[in-house]
Amino acid sequence: MQDRNFLDVIDKSNEGRFFFSYPQHIDFDNNGNLYVMDSNSYSIKVIDIKNKELLATLVHEDLHINSGLAVDSDNNIHISGLKKNRFLEKSQDRKPIEFHTGIMTFEGVF
Repeated sequence: MQDRNFLDVIDKSNEGRFFFSYPQHIDFDNNGNLYVMDSNSYSIKVIDIKNKELLATLVHEDLHINSGLAVDSDNNIHISGLKKNRFLEKSQDRKPIEFHTGIMTFEGVF
């Protein structure tokens, strides 16, 4: 395998320009913008990676526990995964009693 050159770090600490709390998933739109799902901040950050500029932060309360992010050709954002999970308080085995799963879609940002 051929050696590859390391290019860049966008952000890696709470002292960086974009501050990620728990980045989990990434994708790119048609314009080359980077979409980063940051689960602990319930947000998706849209970054112009050429200019290292934060273009938008999309916040939604249901973006906490998710298993995937995709941006389609119309720049719509599709997020799959678990929306809410409740447990019965007195349950000894702590089995979940209610799940809301599915795919959320946000209309194109750019």
